[in-house]
Amino acid sequence: MHFQQWIGLFCVSLAACGSAPEASESVQLNAAALAGSTASGVVPSGLPARLLVGLFEDSGQTWMKNSGARWDARYRYFTKGWINNWGYSAKDGSWGLAYLKESDQQGYLPAIQYYQLVGEAGGGESATLQKLQNASTMASYFGDFKILMQRVKDFGKPTLVLLEADAVGFLEQQSADNPNAYAAIAASGMPELSTLPNTVAGFGLAYLKLKQAVGASNAIIGLHVSAWASGKDVASYNVSDALGPEVDKVYRFLAPLGLGANSTGTQYDVLVGDPLDRDADYYRTVQGSDRTWDASDSASINSRSFNRYAEWLRLWNQKASKRWLLWQIPLGNSNHKNVWNNGGSAEGYKDNRPEYFFANGTAHLQKFAESGVIGVLFGAGTSGQSSYQNDTYSDGQLFMKSRAGAVLNAGGVPIAPGSGTPPPACTPLTGTGTGLRGEYFTSTGLTGSALVRTDANVDFSWASAAPSPALPADGFSTRWTGQVSPRFTGPTTFYTVSDDGVRLWVNGQLLIDNWTNHGTTENSASLTLNAGQKYDLKLEYYEATGGATARLLWSSSCETKQAIASSQLYAANTGDGAQYAFESSTQGWQGSGSLTSVTNSSERAFSGSGSLKVNLSGSGTATVKVASPSVSPGKSVSFHVWLPSGSVVSAIQPYIVQDGAGGWLWTGTWQTAASLQAGSWNTLVVQVPANASALFELGVQFSLNGTVSGSAYVDSISW
Repeated sequence: MHFQQWIGLFCVSLAACGSAPEASESVQLNAAALAGSTASGVVPSGLPARLLVGLFEDSGQTWMKNSGARWDARYRYFTKGWINNWGYSAKDGSWGLAYLKESDQQGYLPAIQYYQLVGEAGGGESATLQKLQNASTMASYFGDFKILMQRVKDFGKPTLVLLEADAVGFLEQQSADNPNAYAAIAASGMPELSTLPNTVAGFGLAYLKLKQAVGASNAIIGLHVSAWASGKDVASYNVSDALGPEVDKVYRFLAPLGLGANSTGTQYDVLVGDPLDRDADYYRTVQGSDRTWDASDSASINSRSFNRYAEWLRLWNQKASKRWLLWQIPLGNSNHKNVWNNGGSAEGYKDNRPEYFFANGTAHLQKFAESGVIGVLFGAGTSGQSSYQNDTYSDGQLFMKSRAGAVLNAGGVPIAPGSGTPPPACTPLTGTGTGLRGEYFTSTGLTGSALVRTDANVDFSWASAAPSPALPADGFSTRWTGQVSPRFTGPTTFYTVSDDGVRLWVNGQLLIDNWTNHGTTENSASLTLNAGQKYDLKLEYYEATGGATARLLWSSSCETKQAIASSQLYAANTGDGAQYAFESSTQGWQGSGSLTSVTNSSERAFSGSGSLKVNLSGSGTATVKVASPSVSPGKSVSFHVWLPSGSVVSAIQPYIVQDGAGGWLWTGTWQTAASLQAGSWNTLVVQVPANASALFELGVQFSLNGTVSGSAYVDSISW
């Protein structure tokens, strides 16, 4: 296989590069501070650069379209039977595709709450795990989901797929917090799932695998996180319990299901939450249960309040480095009559969530954006609840139409796209044709860089036989075409062509994705560069492995982050800019427990040319650590760990320990080997508490599988 890629960077006008293809997409990057600027993780590609606001609306309905408000998204449930329109259409998912197209034609991003598992034969929510253990049920269930992915791919535009509300919460409780509990995933007989484990973790990975196998890259998949999954309802009842331990407990369960690194090479795009499934006063007046949240900005986090829920969201956002979509938000306001909603004015039950977000400006939307929220979708969770169609407020107007509509019609709340963990620092270099090295340039013979900007055309090529990871045997070439203005400002067009797949990211957003349109077709996208603004560029190459399947072969590890200037070549730094890079020494790191030595090594490197080599030996636990690291409170510390194959390591835990002023508090999360990838680099993150004292210790622990020997490597630890 031979392939070429051309990326024409920084063509200041279309005249400079020739006519742009019709498929070009214009993107304007805003340098101003935006809501969500402190949130972790990126906004998935295809979503607008503002906080989404949407509603539930069924097929054939047009209230949203006729309301005059510029709603962003439209959602509905896809329950058991959707695949053939509950017996009224062909069993091919065409009904679902029609809903996606209808939403798009009305101007809305379609969203699906995929809620099929509870409708499968064998019982209700209490039988969730039991259903997963039935091979024929899983074959039927995932067969339907595969068809959903095929129809989403046919639709061809961004689609939100919110998976199985509360199901994984029930799975956590029914499996006793064990992601390795048996589930019939490979045993289902579906060829696409044959390499997955027969575990609850495999169940979570199956969605990712089928999306990948079908090639539905436009599907934005979200995993539901229930506030009660840990056994404590931290949103409504256990409101004085510390949030951090409950987040850690649930994350440990969900990480192997696809929130963390896994065998599919992909992860879930977003987290999904539902603040409440009915109006708060329905619970109070009908069921005698208080679920109303204190809306005061001064409310304690240890109270039933919006502040507590926002903090829970924030902790999750920082833990998983993923943004949130909140859906099924109740529609009651303070003017509702606390009666069953039969359609009369203000019928339905009281709640304060719509007023919290829309009654007095956008400050609360911005607050939740800082906690990682990128979308709020409103809808009744069951019949009789308040509805946007008759939510008459004290001024006689429909509340959502008038209040949320005003916010949306004014442009909504712009939101920062985010960039996850900041990339290592990169160095601006002058001249052209300089050979540089990045993450995938780990052997001799490579003379090019994936991240280059220059005044002249530059042709880099590589012909060595043994890079790591492996590239095609007949070589790899990159060509940069197009004329570049010395000013580097104004409209700029990027071009890619590959017979496999190339993805180009700018400031954490996917600018070009030609995996789904690979071959000889040229792909392009445009954005406007502003003088003095900084930009991150990242290039990824996906190799075809048959059909629509792709695997990420390499990704640039060091992204450009330089201000616009004239006549400079910007490219990845050849070194490692992390605080602990281990380029030439152990930097004070020491080992204890089941290991023989800790040394600096050039055998492997995540970035740069060196790493910390951990020679494991014996049984039990091995620890590598450094004393008194200068990590500030609230920072996310990223570790890159290479694990040996052969089940030498059964689990790994990055951790921090506060000093005596912090009560020697330990913060860390074990991740099992099943959730990691042997023979490869794994990225792990530990969050330093916002109120932490100075750190006594920073380290990584390895749990060994019996009496073993082997070597692990740690590199590029940064915050």
